[in-house]
Amino acid sequence: MGGLTFLKKKIIYSPPLASLKKFVVYIYPIYFSQKHLIFITMEKTVLSKEEIDNLSSLQNQQDNFVIQLGQIEYQKNLLNQQKQKINQQIESFEQNQIQLAKELEEKYGKGTVNLESGEFVKT
Repeated sequence: MGGLTFLKKKIIYSPPLASLKKFVVYIYPIYFSQKHLIFITMEKTVLSKEEIDNLSSLQNQQDNFVIQLGQIEYQKNLLNQQKQKINQQIESFEQNQIQLAKELEEKYGKGTVNLESGEFVKT
């Protein structure tokens, strides 16, 4: 017998007490060779509506958290882009400020300017 062969057998167990839930057991025999046989059993139980609703509610909350975190990361990315632009503008502003100060110093010498009156006072 070459390769693996998968078979499935379904067993339905009905408990004697009505308060217990019926469950299904699947038995999966896996043949590795003609000499070796391994069984894997998987038990399935049906959850109550309340349990399913609780799990669904938790899943929805988790989905909302993921969406909110994604929105925050997107906003952070946009803010970082705006910050980079402002930093570039500040750098350009400072270069213009230094250039103007040099021009005024060459023309009037060292001193201070009163912006309200427009007067230059040499130091």
